[in-house]
Amino acid sequence: MKMILYTLFFLSAVSHKAATQNVNLIIEVNEKLTYEEITNLYIEVGTDSDSKRLNVSYVPGDLLLSQDAWNIINADTSKRLSLYFTYNTFSKNRHETATFYRDLTRHDLKQPYLILNIYDFRDKKYRHWYQYLTNNDFLAELRFPNSGVFIRKK
Repeated sequence: MKMILYTLFFLSAVSHKAATQNVNLIIEVNEKLTYEEITNLYIEVGTDSDSKRLNVSYVPGDLLLSQDAWNIINADTSKRLSLYFTYNTFSKNRHETATFYRDLTRHDLKQPYLILNIYDFRDKKYRHWYQYLTNNDFLAELRFPNSGVFIRKK
């Protein structure tokens, strides 16, 4: 019986792996690894007037795209890709949400690894360090081999 369960588990894992394309991605918000706080994760492909929303899954270390989603990303002639997600927190018994996004390229998705660090300006420390770089309520920093980093304001 155990052998049958192991075999079924192995086959389901192999079939799932064959049907998805993984992107090595770690998402951090305010320098903390996040997983359970992230909901409504998707990639938007195309221009504002003609965009497609591709639902994706995330586990720390892997952004999972279906084969269909990967084909759409590679076949689309526009250069615009954006990763969106909702970040959920609880502060003083209040549920708070914020929607973050980061524009990507196909080149980014083919990197050996990606680290997406979101600096949420609801936290005063990050607002002081990075708000001079953007007009948004957050700063999205994408790190990969040979990429740059944002300089903190002292």
